[in-house]
Order: sequence, then C-alpha cells, then structure tokens
Amino acid sequence: MASEEFKRVQQSWLENAIHNEKYCDAIFVVGKERAKLFGFRGLLANISPVFEAQFFGSFREAVNIRDEIEYPTISPNVFACIIRASLNLDPNINAENVMELIQVSQMLQIPQLQKECSRYLENNLSVDNVLFVLNAGYCLNSLNKKFYKKSLRIALKNATSMISNKGFYSLHPKLLIQFLASNCFKVKEEHLWHACVKWAQNVVDNELTFKYDHQPSEHNDALNHNYAVWQKSLQSSKDQLSLRQQQQQQQQPQQQQRRDNRQHQQQQQQQQQYHQHRHQHNSQQQHQQQQQQLHQ
Repeated sequence: MASEEFKRVQQSWLENAIHNEKYCDAIFVVGKERAKLFGFRGLLANISPVFEAQFFGSFREAVNIRDEIEYPTISPNVFACIIRASLNLDPNINAENVMELIQVSQMLQIPQLQKECSRYLENNLSVDNVLFVLNAGYCLNSLNKKFYKKSLRIALKNATSMISNKGFYSLHPKLLIQFLASNCFKVKEEHLWHACVKWAQNVVDNELTFKYDHQPSEHNDALNHNYAVWQKSLQSSKDQLSLRQQQQQQQQPQQQQRRDNRQHQQQQQQQQQYHQHRHQHNSQQQHQQQQQQLHQ
C-alpha cells in the first residue's frame, strides 16, 4: 500500500500532465470561450463508450493527435471534470457545474459519474447553493419534478436570504416569476424591489440570454432527456469528419484511375515480357533446327 505522501506526489504528476499539451494526445476546444483542454484518448475511451467510438471506432475523428476536437456547447469547467475523472482525479463537482455535469455524463454514458453527481446533490444541497443548482438545472432542462420541488421548497422557505444570494441575480426569468407569484415567498417589498433591480442590472451588464421553452420533466432518464447539448457539441467534429469523407470520395476516382493505369502498365509489361520470351524461344528453336540440318 502506497503512503499518503506518495499518493499526493502521484496526484501532482497527473495534475501536471493535463496542463501540458506535449504530454497529451487529445486537444479539445471547448465552450464559447474556445478554451483549450488536454487529455488522454485511451483513458477517456476507458470510461466512456462514446469516446471509445470517437477515438478508436471505424469513424474515429481527429486521427492526428495534433488535430483539435471541438465541443462548443459544453462548458470548459464541466469538460475538465470529465478529463479529471478519466485520470482518477477528483472531478471537482460543485453547485455551479453539477447539473450540466449530470447531463454531459449521461450523454457520454458514464453512469458512475452521473451517480456521483446525484450523491453530491443529496448530500450538499443547501441554502447557499440551491439557487445555482436550481437555475442551472432549469436552464439545461434537466430537472425532474421531484428534485425541482425539493429545491424550490428550500429556496422559498429561506426567501429572505435568497434575495441577497448571488444565485438570485442570474435566475431564469420564469423562475423569478414563480418565486414572486408564490404565497410562500415572504419578504419585505422594499428588499424585494432592490433585489429585482440588481437582478435586472446583472442581466444587462452580463448580457444574459434565456430560453423560454423549458418544463421540468417527470423523469430524468435516457428516454426523455434533452440530447440537444451533446448533439450540438459533436456537430463541429462531425462536420470535419464529413468534409474528410467528401475529400476521400473525391479522391477515390483519381485513386482508382491511378490503380487502373498501374494495372494496365503491368499488363503491358507482362505482355512484352511474354512476347520477348516467345521470340527468344522461337529463335532458339530455329537455331537448333539449322544446326541439326547442317550436321545432317
């Protein structure tokens, strides 16, 4: 059994590895920020059949290890959790990334990480982080009704502290309306007014945008989950793959023509060799016949 000190050293080695491009064989460009993250294909494929198909399947992408693989709709923070999990490092789950991490781990078919996220929610949901979790889940359309009601109950029960929480200033407008319309949301009007002004100012300052077609689902499973995030994330790399396939298809007639030309040349050479051989053979026979006639 390795000592705790040596385990810490091993962890520092891994931490160093994922921050050095030269050590890794996978380069990812992630999120709107186009952040560059580095990982190891074999280790990622080991935890996810999606990565296994992507890196080692018949339609594998980015064969060259210097090729960049894009995931434009996955947050860098969340994708970093996936990479860390593949390296046996703490994925660093927190209130701000847990809901998206649940969704992405489901898309990548990593049930163990999804289970760990659920365990985090069960053990760490509190007054301090409930708005971050609730808002993230709502915006991602990944809330089931049971968890939604539980989170909403905690938030409404602690309304006074909620309106001064940072998470309040980034709430989806529909969630904010639900809070304001609830009989359980009991705060002084003056405090509520100032909180709503701060919310509006934050939306303007940070240019926040929202979608308005989300509804909590009855169950949060693979059958009714919103797969749009993962599909969009792969779209860029699929487009690159499609382009390569088109280029290959365009090259196929040229390659076939070159093969046909080589085959034709080989056939001509074989025919020439055959005729030369026949000519030599006939010449030898004629010479032998002439020699025999002379001897006679």
